[in-house]
Amino acid sequence: MNYVDFYSMEFISKPQERKEDRAKIAKILGINEDKVEYGEYFIANEKIECFCIKGNQNEKIHIKTEENLKELLKNYSLVFKNCIFKSFKCISDKKESIEKLGFIECEIESFLIENIEFKDSFTMLYCEIGNKQNTECKFSSIIFKGDCNFSNAKFYANCNFSSSQFKLRCSFSSAKFEGDCNFSNAKFYRDCNFKNVTFGGECHFSGSQFKLGCNFLFATFEGDCDFSKVEFEKSDESQIHRNDYAFSYATFKGNCNFSSSNFQGKCYFQNAKFYKDCDFSKAEFKEYCDFSRADFKDNVSFYAAIFEKGFDFSQTNFEKNLNLVNTDLNFDFEVLKEKIEKRFENNKEQGIDKTLEQLANDFRDGFRICKNALIKDNNLLDASNFHKLELYAKEIELKEKSKRKIEWDKSKLEENINKNVKKFKYFIEHLLLAFYRKSSDHHTDFLKIFNNLILLISLYAVFLLKLLGIHQDKLQDKTIHLTIIPSFFNNFEFLIKIHKDKVQDNAIYSILSDFFHSYKFSIYITTIIIISFLLILEIRKFKFIEKCIKDFWESIKTIIFPCLFNIIFICLIGIAILFLFYTLFSEDVAFSLFINASFVILYLFFVCTQSLFLRYLYLVFSYLCFIYILIQAPSIINIISHFSSDSNFNNPNYPALMTLNTIYIILSLLILFSVQKTARKNSIVPT
Repeated sequence: MNYVDFYSMEFISKPQERKEDRAKIAKILGINEDKVEYGEYFIANEKIECFCIKGNQNEKIHIKTEENLKELLKNYSLVFKNCIFKSFKCISDKKESIEKLGFIECEIESFLIENIEFKDSFTMLYCEIGNKQNTECKFSSIIFKGDCNFSNAKFYANCNFSSSQFKLRCSFSSAKFEGDCNFSNAKFYRDCNFKNVTFGGECHFSGSQFKLGCNFLFATFEGDCDFSKVEFEKSDESQIHRNDYAFSYATFKGNCNFSSSNFQGKCYFQNAKFYKDCDFSKAEFKEYCDFSRADFKDNVSFYAAIFEKGFDFSQTNFEKNLNLVNTDLNFDFEVLKEKIEKRFENNKEQGIDKTLEQLANDFRDGFRICKNALIKDNNLLDASNFHKLELYAKEIELKEKSKRKIEWDKSKLEENINKNVKKFKYFIEHLLLAFYRKSSDHHTDFLKIFNNLILLISLYAVFLLKLLGIHQDKLQDKTIHLTIIPSFFNNFEFLIKIHKDKVQDNAIYSILSDFFHSYKFSIYITTIIIISFLLILEIRKFKFIEKCIKDFWESIKTIIFPCLFNIIFICLIGIAILFLFYTLFSEDVAFSLFINASFVILYLFFVCTQSLFLRYLYLVFSYLCFIYILIQAPSIINIISHFSSDSNFNNPNYPALMTLNTIYIILSLLILFSVQKTARKNSIVPT
């Protein structure tokens, strides 16, 4: 349904109809009967019947009476055009309903409507309300059930819309408020348009609710504005852009207050200008918010603000202090990546030629600005969080750089080689940042890096103790008979003969036989069952079981499938490495490469596991193993002991052990360095 725009639509008069009503209206208003016309407006194939009190630009109608005005409005749909009112007053002690009401190019010195419900549309186009002599304009506690349109209206008096409700769309487009205006505790249920509005005095929206979206594009706030404790809600998700709250290109010349506001939909402050203090303290941004290219001339505060889906401060100018203390950044790498990709898609739709790499750089620039502002205030602890986000964006940027297509020029061979070297460099740096993100969240998550340290020690202990057991001269000649998928390979079987003098083959047999054919396998299964039972008991506190019953398939996809995939992946990688190394290298070298490659790959695999269920399962086993080692063989944990010349770990007859020790020492030093850096936290930010 379109806005009821009486100004642009032609009125079709019906002079022979409703003569008695026309006479009654003329008598109440104190005007000649010929000034009252009955007819129809046709808007979007909709017929609107009303009485039109119609003057013209040169001879406007003066309406002086206020008596019986409420009764008149309750019984008739009225449109006033080119009329002058000394006062228009309709106040009720209890909520009363009136018909359609419209004003076009009217002058109203005092306008008072209170506790009224408009059953249909309300229009006030190109009108001038109030004057500069402290007159009033009051719409408090009004319910607008239909569309309302105040486009191009001029309010010279202080204007009060407090506690009003706008059930359908409302438009104040290009309106001008010379005095103060008050929309406190108002409710806007549908689209709300304040585009190009000028607020000359103070503006109050505190406690208001915007249910579906609002548009303050190019709005000008000459005085102080108060949007504190406003609810910018999110609903009707099927409608594209309906939940957007736009303040782009707005100008705030006075102090601006958005403290404790709740932005549930996307909000945009692109290219907005703030000339005085701006307060977003304790505001909640549930969706993406965009402050790109905004200009803050004075102090701005985001103290204790919550950002859940990312933000963009790229090319934003902060001329004075920026307060980001205690901000809560409740979004991770995946959310940031998704937002950058969405911005890229939106830019493509709008014909903006900007690559993912450039967009990631823009986001990184915004995080850098925030980080530097906190460093300037000597707040290095909070700056570390923005440094982390900066590295997130840098990782995405490097990944895109490593994907660049290189156009080969045969005449510039050296330049082509340099381009490939740079591309490889970007790829390695991207992997390095990804590892830091996975292992310690860029030195900001101490528990995560400590867990990875325990995981490293436990995995090393398992490999070390197994190798020490293998390198004993107590093994007997044995044979292992393995079958690989008989139904697929037509019962193809291979035989691995293990002799006493072939230590490497004994290792493979021992690992497989101990796991599948000894009491240890029973212990593993029993431990898994016990831990699973304990996890289920813990999960029940969060009513997870009920959710699994309601959505069993989702539970399978989130828990069972990752487990099966991980097991199959590890087995396939192990078999592939085994056959590859035994095909290409000698037995000694192959065994050493197999063991140590398996150690590194398994550790990286455990660190990078995305399934929380599997992650916690690995950690439970790791801590149990670590406690056992700490009691029974603490020397394994001590890295320094591996350097001693009389250590059993450095026996030159055990090349696989020596290589494993070297890799463990390197990884341990890297992880320990990250542990102490994360524990200090502020050391990751340059001072």
